[in-house]
Amino acid sequence: MGSRHRTGAARHWLVPGARRHGIGRALLANHHQHVDQIGHPIDTAVATITARNYLTGQGYHPGTPLRLHGGPRLWPLRRASRPIPPTTVAG
Repeated sequence: MGSRHRTGAARHWLVPGARRHGIGRALLANHHQHVDQIGHPIDTAVATITARNYLTGQGYHPGTPLRLHGGPRLWPLRRASRPIPPTTVAG
């Protein structure tokens, strides 16, 4: 599994009490901007239907849920790469 994951990838954790203040949306927009500049897809997994539905609305595509033995259900999600074309400088 280690070879599939990029090292140095950003990880953000929000506690439920931080909801409805735009913090998650701002973190996600910043992360998308950075990742789009380098042209990578984004893979993540969430443990709640609310998070899955939110990320689906942000352009992520859910995979088949995974049920961990004695643990939570996890939904893997992927956002395809959206590389930003380099700007050209007229001169």
